[in-house]
Amino acid sequence: EIKAYRGFIRDITEQKRLEQQLLQAQKMEAIGTLAGGIAHDFNNILSAILGYTELTIELTNGNGLAKRNLEQVYHAGLRAKDLIQQILTFSRQTRHAPRPLKMELIVKEALKLLRASLPSTIQIIQNLEEGCGHILADPTQVHQIVVNLCTNAHDAMRESGGVLHVTC
Repeated sequence: EIKAYRGFIRDITEQKRLEQQLLQAQKMEAIGTLAGGIAHDFNNILSAILGYTELTIELTNGNGLAKRNLEQVYHAGLRAKDLIQQILTFSRQTRHAPRPLKMELIVKEALKLLRASLPSTIQIIQNLEEGCGHILADPTQVHQIVVNLCTNAHDAMRESGGVLHVTC
């Protein structure tokens, strides 16, 4: 027979939720640190690739196919360098540096990159006016946005193909 009972009931749901948030934040910080370290090492490797590519471009004569291919490698390397900078910026939690840029040039470059990876069942029609104006933005982020939008369009047209209209 129980004569008396004393106890405390406390709802720790909020405490558990906050502990989970803290754990998630610590994981994200660790991932940021890891990504920053990898990006830094990759940036060093990429510097050598860009340097030797630039030297080899100088050695090629005229406007031959080899020179054009090397220039494409060099420009892709520059895009990779910008992407690495974006990863480093994320891992250090610093701000991006927006600057005035011509939107149509970034869109044109992104479409050129995408053309090689999209299937022939998807036709790209671009209407990029030369004087569509300048925007104030981070070029790497704008490039990534255009690539992501076009990739989403590709995913929607994967089965039956279609036309991708890009206007600036």
